[in-house]
Amino acid sequence: MAVFLQRLSVGLLFALCVASTVRAEPRIVLTDAVSGPAPAVLGGLQRQAALGFRYAEEDGRVVVRSVAESSNAAKAGLAAGDTIVAVSGRRFRLPVVLADALGKLRGDREVELTVVREAEELTIAFTPPTRPWETASGLEAEWSVLDTPDGARLRTIVTRPAGETAPLPALFVVQWVGCDSIEFRHDGPWLMLFRRLAEQSGMAMIRIERSASGDSLGPPCHQLDFDTELAHYEHALAKLADHPWIDGERIVLLSNSLGTKLVALLASRSEPAGVITTSGGGLSYFERMLNFDRHALSHPDRDPEAAHDILMAQIPFQVAYLLEGLEPEAIVVEQPQLDGVWETIAHTGNGHHYGRPYSYHQQAANKNFLGAWARVDAPILVNFNEFDQFEVLRGAELIVATVNRLRPGTATLAVHPRLGHSFYRYASQADAYRWKGGEDGHAVALATILDWLGALWLSAAEPSAFRE
Repeated sequence: MAVFLQRLSVGLLFALCVASTVRAEPRIVLTDAVSGPAPAVLGGLQRQAALGFRYAEEDGRVVVRSVAESSNAAKAGLAAGDTIVAVSGRRFRLPVVLADALGKLRGDREVELTVVREAEELTIAFTPPTRPWETASGLEAEWSVLDTPDGARLRTIVTRPAGETAPLPALFVVQWVGCDSIEFRHDGPWLMLFRRLAEQSGMAMIRIERSASGDSLGPPCHQLDFDTELAHYEHALAKLADHPWIDGERIVLLSNSLGTKLVALLASRSEPAGVITTSGGGLSYFERMLNFDRHALSHPDRDPEAAHDILMAQIPFQVAYLLEGLEPEAIVVEQPQLDGVWETIAHTGNGHHYGRPYSYHQQAANKNFLGAWARVDAPILVNFNEFDQFEVLRGAELIVATVNRLRPGTATLAVHPRLGHSFYRYASQADAYRWKGGEDGHAVALATILDWLGALWLSAAEPSAFRE
């Protein structure tokens, strides 16, 4: 009953947001001519709040990590170390649900946070501004909304080189597992790669904020499963292929990390002009998740003997969880010797795995991704980073070998030396596992992708025009 009420509360929040949404025409802007907060209503959706603080789930609590000094939250008295226990009077049993509620807050609307500080409960009220505009060089952007058959409302951001009028070939972005925004909000190498592709490729770019992210409305991260996300991407691809800025016959799918699993299915069910994967591979989902934990247990500070024992316990747990579809609590009831194993698996929490529902991972584990790759009849570029902290080279090689066996010369593998999963460059694999001393290394992958796109002749520009 508690779980039902918790989900009802989140669903009610979604319904209220939808009811209060003001529909509007798409908003078109020049990305290097905007600054400051975006409007409260942007392209038919309420703008997400810029909260002014960072938070994380720690030991079953949502804890404020840092607060920007100039933010309204700081002026109202919020401080690093505060534990958030309620949002505008609503309390949640699971911290992941509370964190998702924070991500759904809208700008220019007052919010009350109930926090615990030194055993004392405090109420802190403030009005966060809207998120600022994203900026990029030389682009025109259309901010709009896509309504899905299941009732979600997804933010769409379509960009093209400023001044272009004819339909262009396009990059369609398929995102990673985390529910952070696809907007160009920071200068991290991961997002910088996508931003530079938008700026330098001469192509249009299509980005879809998932229902859990940014301004979008729909299932929050802890409820957004694999099949629903895939259905949203399929709907978006079909609809936006007819966008007046887009040449629907020349769309290249661009994926990252676990988005590589989604893009295999998406590409096999459509007719893309090409597919680009980064930081992903063709292993089954079960194999991939075992490799995730093998990587996590390979940290140079770990005891090898203890790591072996942990992995051996994780294998039967993952079989029950991913392949048999049991929830962690039920696994422990059936196999008491596996008590405590869930906590050793990377990025697990109370009620979620990588912020997603258990069903996300169980649905993915039932998919035949290599079979999907075998059906993709389009050029494919597979990018693998040598010091990836999650993926293994064999997964990337598997895509290329499978496709080229069926259609020789169709798939290309590019291995980028010393890069980690998120395109930071490290001195060694050990430093990559420690996330130590990484430097921005996205430029090498950018050059590879631009050259590959140039060879496809997907842009109206000559291949040499793909570079600044």
